Amino acid sequence: LHRSSSSSSASTTKGIVYSHDNINLPESSVCTEEQTIKISTQLELTTERTGIATSTGCPDPTWLEGFYSEEQDIGSEKFLGISVGCNKGHDAIRNARMGTSDPSFDVPSWVKALGGGMKSFACRNEKEDQPSIVHPTRDGEMHCVEPMPSTFQRLNKAAVELGLRRPEGEGGLVLTQAVISARNGEVLFPRATAGTENLGIGACKQASKCDAVEMFSLESYVDKFVAGNGPINILQIDVEGYDFDVLFGAGSVLDRTQYLEFEFHKVGHWGKLHLSDAVKLLDQKGFTCYWAGRDKLWRITGCYFSVYNEWHDWSNVACVHRSYKKLANRMEAKFLSTLSS
Repeated sequence: LHRSSSSSSASTTKGIVYSHDNINLPESSVCTEEQTIKISTQLELTTERTGIATSTGCPDPTWLEGFYSEEQDIGSEKFLGISVGCNKGHDAIRNARMGTSDPSFDVPSWVKALGGGMKSFACRNEKEDQPSIVHPTRDGEMHCVEPMPSTFQRLNKAAVELGLRRPEGEGGLVLTQAVISARNGEVLFPRATAGTENLGIGACKQASKCDAVEMFSLESYVDKFVAGNGPINILQIDVEGYDFDVLFGAGSVLDRTQYLEFEFHKVGHWGKLHLSDAVKLLDQKGFTCYWAGRDKLWRITGCYFSVYNEWHDWSNVACVHRSYKKLANRMEAKFLSTLSS
């Protein structure tokens, strides 16, 4: 992660690329003693296993959906979303529906178009209510990056069937079969049943059971495949234990990201790293991070516990750039209401 000391916009072949104004950005808040006690109690931080995994394994980001349903001004004229480790694509479809207010992004139709015989949804959330369309349609691009060949074939089939793929540079759903990590190159990725969610780049033990897949750093991917030069409204990362690698290779991408979600885990490189490694660096970049639960948030930034240095398991983190004030205020309010519940 490279910290930007100023808020200049970079000029590239795409023109002037948006970059956050970090000069007058407020510092992150520090938890009070009362808040610290409530977080510890609600997340059971004094127990051996803690309650973090059970509380944040399958989040329901009502703060994000509420923002997009109630705020017509999302901070940019066009929507730009990126899902790294897109898997079955239903979260990407939900985000595209929220961001563009385009009813053709329809989760039930997408799940049906994927077809049968896939691994079941880990969070069983494919039948949950999808965001309502309440604003005029806006242009946008939703990137769905998935390395597993069998899953990517299903994603492509569904996108073509539903007419969601558009000519290059014209937005819509942008599908790319690739690994996103800290560098560019090529990597072996395991073959598995379409929709398998628990395999990452470290799971290839026999080359004969894997396929070579192109690999990009996040910064390189955005430079190569993203058409828009505005803010990245939503960036989701779910790469089975290698999320920090993606963040490490993000470079200037984080300087234009408004909202970020990633998984913390005990597998992959996360098993050798601490959550603080990511949260402190993201704080320097202007992000405030929270444990993400079902309609609940527990702030991590400014509320750090020593148990986080040892604890590793499947969990989810949501971060917002503090310049994105409407959403930042909404998430902090959700944190405060979580503690009072």
